[in-house]
Amino acid sequence: MPDFYVNLTMLGPRPTGIGVYSKCCAECLDRYFHCTFISAFFRSKYKNPVLASPLDIAIGGGRWSALKRQFYRFPATKEDFIYCPAHFGLSQAQTQIITVHDLIRIRYPRQNYWHYASFQFLLPRTLHTCKAIFTVSETSKTDLCAYYKLPPSKVYVVPNSIDLKIFYPTPFPKQDYLLIVGAAYAHKNIEELLIHWPIWKGRYHLKITSAREHYKQELISLVQKLDLVHDVTFLDYVDEGELVELYQHCAALVFPSLWEGFGIPPLEVMACGRPVIASAIPVHREILGEAAIYITPGVSETWEEAFRTLASPSSIATYIQAGLELVQKYTWENTCQRLIESLLQSEPALSQFKR
Repeated sequence: MPDFYVNLTMLGPRPTGIGVYSKCCAECLDRYFHCTFISAFFRSKYKNPVLASPLDIAIGGGRWSALKRQFYRFPATKEDFIYCPAHFGLSQAQTQIITVHDLIRIRYPRQNYWHYASFQFLLPRTLHTCKAIFTVSETSKTDLCAYYKLPPSKVYVVPNSIDLKIFYPTPFPKQDYLLIVGAAYAHKNIEELLIHWPIWKGRYHLKITSAREHYKQELISLVQKLDLVHDVTFLDYVDEGELVELYQHCAALVFPSLWEGFGIPPLEVMACGRPVIASAIPVHREILGEAAIYITPGVSETWEEAFRTLASPSSIATYIQAGLELVQKYTWENTCQRLIESLLQSEPALSQFKR
């Protein structure tokens, strides 16, 4: 009899982004299926077996973790079913489903040439042998189908979501700071907010979290050049509790990305009862709808209008209420249901593993 494996080799000790999504999908599968998890960090609550993968192939496991993870193989046979909530496939698998969150690595190859090569040369072979491909938004589905010439019927949308027990409003007053979350790569477009400093300097302080490596140094250099050293604070990795507090008390989250596959921080801050200034890119329009204040990258007038809106208590109250209503759509319960439905629809034989 075949086995059902869940590939969590990418899950590290401090998950963000894909890691959080993977962990939540795994917890859903743990509850509804008899399966075997491959992970160094995941723990089953329902007595499903967990086979330990090497620590150094998880996200955060070192400089070569992504390369090592690509070539790691666990003892699955051709008859087994394999699901991965990220884009890492196994060459020996015949019945396999993976999740491709976005094509940022293709759009911005200079961020990481190894990741670009993987998406350009290795991933296409995996995609065309997969039973199905999952992704997190209709925007990403359109992108995937167009770039890799995939039939839309083979691609299922299982969206990101948030935990409303963790992210919630506070009755304590906001503070006058703008917040940036996840400033790791150039497509986050943080420099555009910095360049528009005359609009916000003197009214708000700016806090930037999770900036790292080359992009962080570029931002620090720009802050120094613009004489904003006393107006900008860089924070390293913040844990979940610290992040919630930052969300709850900010004047607004600013999320001016040039491209995203989904974009979780805007929903998290909306759930905390605070407004969002976001770029008017396709996926933000899809996910955030009318609940965000939009700017158009490269258009200064839209930044000016956004900060005029932010200064209007009545307008902000309307956006906050719209955000609180919107996030009810993006709960992990809803995503779990979509995940199970999509798995069973794409591979009905998985029903034999249901609890």
